[in-house]
Amino acid sequence: MRAVVLTGPSRLEAVELDPPECGPHEVLLAMSALGLGDQDVAAFRGRRPVGPVPWLLGRQGVGEIAAIGERVTRPYRLGQQVVVEPDFCCRGCRACAAWFSSACPERVSLGLDRPGLLAEFAAVPAHFTWPAPRAVPLEDLVCAEPLAEAVAAARRAAAQPRQRALLLGADTRGLFLCLVLRARGLEVTVREPITERLDLACSLGAQPWSDGDDEFDVLFDNSGKRGALAESLDGLLPGGTVVLLTGAAAPPDGEELFRRQLIVRGSHGYDHPTDFPATVDALVSGEFAPGKLARRRYSLQGANRAFEEAAVNVAKPWLSYDW
Repeated sequence: MRAVVLTGPSRLEAVELDPPECGPHEVLLAMSALGLGDQDVAAFRGRRPVGPVPWLLGRQGVGEIAAIGERVTRPYRLGQQVVVEPDFCCRGCRACAAWFSSACPERVSLGLDRPGLLAEFAAVPAHFTWPAPRAVPLEDLVCAEPLAEAVAAARRAAAQPRQRALLLGADTRGLFLCLVLRARGLEVTVREPITERLDLACSLGAQPWSDGDDEFDVLFDNSGKRGALAESLDGLLPGGTVVLLTGAAAPPDGEELFRRQLIVRGSHGYDHPTDFPATVDALVSGEFAPGKLARRRYSLQGANRAFEEAAVNVAKPWLSYDW
């Protein structure tokens, strides 16, 4: 089969590989599309360790079922389109049993800990695939994984319609969170110093932060900057919620937490088996239409360019499997 492999930092090459075998609990996918995210870029640039080169990258994939393992119990059929949930938990530890699979100690990630999806065919555990009708645009489906992270963050914040949310940082992850919060009926204010990112957030229905903005119900820290978090806390209502996304600044000062009775929640990834299928359902229903954030489509011949683009541009590039 044809594939594109990482052969060194910032270097991809087209190669021929043997197709993977379909295990008894797996489905074999003929890949259709792949979204690129921050973790892909980190691995591509050599900032995130992966397996031995040549290595298959690729996490955020969509494909058609080409074979079904003999022990797969889901009612799948050949040719059915599915979206891949790329983080595999063990489904048996205490964290998984408590619906906190994002904290599973055995969790592995496609394209990082296990060879990824940047090939014609990929074998994936059936439990981590979710059906999606062909009526949903591929540019929406390749956004399922970052959207699932945003769905999880909103769920953990107990976000409710008509609440006022302050979002610190509108990188790609922040933009997907902005999209989810707006779709769920929240009023979103964004604090972001980079004009292009702020303009994209406003195109999703957010409004820019200005000095003196206050009376927010929930604050999402996606900036990683302690100063921005400390300054923004003054605008949070007593009893409000602070959500610290992965890479956020240190939690607020304990005395202020007690005095103002603030609730602090961490949010890391998403939890199986709830957040990902909920996200796919929202894409199917039209609640989320993230394709406007996935505006740059590349063929696999342009994979190097797509990864370089993902490293510098907030709009999400994606690959279609045109050879």
